[in-house]
Amino acid sequence: MLGPVILAASRSDRMRRLISAAPVTKQVVDRFIPGETVDEIVPIVRELTDRGLELTMDVVGEDITTPEQAEAARDAYLALIERLRTLELGTRAEMSVKLSMFGQALPGGHELALANVRPVVEAAAAIGTTVTLDAEDHTTLDSMFAIHEELRKDFPQTGCVIQAYLFRTEADARRLAGAGSRVRLVKGAYKEPAEVAYQQKHEIDKAYVRVLRILMEG
Repeated sequence: MLGPVILAASRSDRMRRLISAAPVTKQVVDRFIPGETVDEIVPIVRELTDRGLELTMDVVGEDITTPEQAEAARDAYLALIERLRTLELGTRAEMSVKLSMFGQALPGGHELALANVRPVVEAAAAIGTTVTLDAEDHTTLDSMFAIHEELRKDFPQTGCVIQAYLFRTEADARRLAGAGSRVRLVKGAYKEPAEVAYQQKHEIDKAYVRVLRILMEG
C-alpha cells in the first residue's frame, strides 16, 4: 500500500488533499510529505540533522504538462538549496529528483530535463551536497541513465536509483557498480507489467538480494 499512496500524493495536489484527509492514509503521507513549503520543511530538516540523521529531500507536485511548469520545478529546487546554504545544512541533506518534474515526458523531454536538472546539480555541489536521480516507470529509464551519465562527467557524485523488481536491473547494476558510483537500491513502487518486472513479493525479495550482491562486489 505504501508505494502507491506516496506516488499518488506526490503527483497531484488534489489527490494529496484527499489522502491526507483520510485517517487510514494521513499518517503515511505526513511521514513522507511533512510540509508543503520551504518554511515548513526547514525546521524539520534542522530537527532531524540535530539528531545526527542525514536525509534526502524530494520536491513533489502536479504532473508536468508544460515547459514552464518544468522550469518552476527547477526553481523550487534551487530555492530549497539556497535556503539550505544560508542555514549551513547543505552537507547533511541531499536532493532526490524525478526527471518527470523537469519535463522528461514532454516533447524534446530528454534535452529539456537535462537542461533543467543541471543547474540543480551544480547548485547542490556548490553547497557540498549531492543529487540522486529517482527511477520512475520503465519507459523512462534509458533517458534517466543517459542523463545520469552526462551529469557525472562534471559532477561525479551524482547518484541514481535502481529498482530491484525490474528484469533489467541486474545488468544496470553491473554497469553502475564501479568505483565512485553512488547507487540507491529500492524494490520498486510503480505498477509494471509482467513482461518487464517481477510480480510476486518473494521474487522481488530474491531479485533485491541478487542486485545488492552485485553492487557490494563492485
